[in-house]
Amino acid sequence: MRRNLNVALRQRVLCLTRWRTVVRTQGRNGFAQVCRMHRELVGAGPGGGSGSGVRGAVRTFGLSRDAPAAARHFAVRALHRWGIADLADDVALVVTELAANAVRHARSGFTVILSSRPSRSDVVRVSVRDARPLPSSGVAGQALPVAPLHGLGAVNAMASRWGVESLGSAGKTVWVELPG
Repeated sequence: MRRNLNVALRQRVLCLTRWRTVVRTQGRNGFAQVCRMHRELVGAGPGGGSGSGVRGAVRTFGLSRDAPAAARHFAVRALHRWGIADLADDVALVVTELAANAVRHARSGFTVILSSRPSRSDVVRVSVRDARPLPSSGVAGQALPVAPLHGLGAVNAMASRWGVESLGSAGKTVWVELPG
């Protein structure tokens, strides 16, 4: 019972905090973004939500040169708390790359969303949302340029799956799943 209460409380705090922050900065598209963040954090569909064992962490970073390093430290601390520090190096590289891309290419602050389902062999999902929309030629999926072993190419080599999700005029999310 206490576990269910903790999950429900986390969900409400996430929704209230994200709603206010995102809507203030991104307008009416913010609501859809909050719903997507919520689903990623608590899980959707069968096996997701209360009592599912889903672990999650969310933090928003402002536009600054130091933000990718701060995001990396945030991610590594979360994995240590979850007891899956063996994935910390891979997650650190992915978070740093995606955060640096948000700062350099999107020229925006960004939100890092981490989630893990122990029942899925500790697959860790890293999502980084920024405020720059995909180009009109970009569609959901792997619509960003990938150079071998550089930037997203390195992320691609490490990931079991990855993709890009358009948030319309509110920006985009780049997500990566890393095997445990």
